[in-house]
Amino acid sequence: MSNKVLDALFSTNAVRVAPADTPFWYTSGTLGPFYINTHFLIKDEATANEFLKKIEDYAFYYSQDMGISTINFNSDLEEIGNYAFYMNETIQSIQFPANLKKIGKAAFFGNTFTQDGDDYASPQGVLQNIGFNDKLEEIGEMAFANQYLKNTFELPKGLKKVGDYAFVNCTAITKVIFNANFEEFGVNAFAGCTGILELGIDGSNTHFKVSDNMLFTYD
Repeated sequence: MSNKVLDALFSTNAVRVAPADTPFWYTSGTLGPFYINTHFLIKDEATANEFLKKIEDYAFYYSQDMGISTINFNSDLEEIGNYAFYMNETIQSIQFPANLKKIGKAAFFGNTFTQDGDDYASPQGVLQNIGFNDKLEEIGEMAFANQYLKNTFELPKGLKKVGDYAFVNCTAITKVIFNANFEEFGVNAFAGCTGILELGIDGSNTHFKVSDNMLFTYD
């Protein structure tokens, strides 16, 4: 590489030298077909790792043009922010990492169309398969609304809360199984899921019971 090119890299801050007391951290990974490198200046590795625990709100909002079909999540990820992958029309399957605890509002909301300034549900998104992790505790409002989730849907063992309209209009779900720790069921969480033929629940759950294929509270 010529000195002229090197000078240009430093003068434009494309390349920087970190001071000894402010280390330079680097991480890389894949997001669908894209290979992503991230460089940042922070005080230490522990702080750097904190940044990897959450995907921020709106991070890939309306990102259908990126052609993302699969996601390889960082193993330390604990939270996916609100609207993080909202209206992505190409993600077909997801395997969530072991340490994920929360999925935010409308994080994987499916398709909509706009008419006279108002949004309406359109034909479903293409997300079909989800691999939940057992440490997941909360699924936010409208998190998977209007997606083409298929067949038996077993909620993870650690899940305590499903938000309002979390799975609204997911018509391909045929069976839902609730775990022993489940505590809070949002308004119309499975509204419009016309394909559901069977409900099941762990017999040790002290908050809900299933009778005649309907979910009831114990109070």
